This record gives sequence, structure tokens and C-alpha cells, in this order.
Amino acid sequence: MKKKRIIIIEDDLNILEAMRMVLEDEGYDVVGLSSGKNLKIDGSMPDLMLLDIFLPEVSGEEIALKLKSEAKTKKLPIILISGNNNLREIAKRTKADGYLEKPFELADVVRLVEKYLQ
Repeated sequence: MKKKRIIIIEDDLNILEAMRMVLEDEGYDVVGLSSGKNLKIDGSMPDLMLLDIFLPEVSGEEIALKLKSEAKTKKLPIILISGNNNLREIAKRTKADGYLEKPFELADVVRLVEKYLQ
């Protein structure tokens, strides 16, 4: 069976690495990016995206809006990650599928990923 592919875009390298390691341990194929500036989704579509809101150059909010507005990527499940107090509203506005508030436990990441990849 083909591994499910997850893209994580998170500029905090410690958080990015921790999420990448725990999800790889769960059997996922993980691509970690510290910026969404040159994000191109061509070829094989990921199964899920974990997206930080506060990123250098291009915000996670802009990335989510763009992906959800394009025919090819609008069905891609996106989970926003942030310590922002308005995360629920931002997720709703960007049509993100879910959100995860920082700080979080790595078990919460795994649980959320499993929920969207059933």
C-alpha cells in the first residue's frame, strides 16, 4: 500500500522536525518546508497539509486561500497550525479543514492527521 503523503510548512525548525519524525514513525511520507514561498504542487498531490499561519514571505493564510481557490488543490485537506487567538475564524475564512492550536502535544498531531486521512 502506498504511503500517505503529508506536507508540513512550519518555520520553527524544532516544531517542523518533531512533527516530521513522529509522522514518519506512524508510517507517513512527510515533506517538511520552512517556507511556502516557492510551494508548487505538481505531480503527485499530497494527501494532507499541515500549515503554520505565521511564515516568512507568504503567510499560511494566503497559501490556504490560494490552494482552496484552485480546482486542482481545493479538495486537499489543510490543517492550520498557530498560537493565534483567532485561529478558528482564520480556518473558517480560508476554508481550511481543521486547525491545531499551539502549544500542542505531538499525539494531537497524530490524532488529527489520522482523522483526516481515514
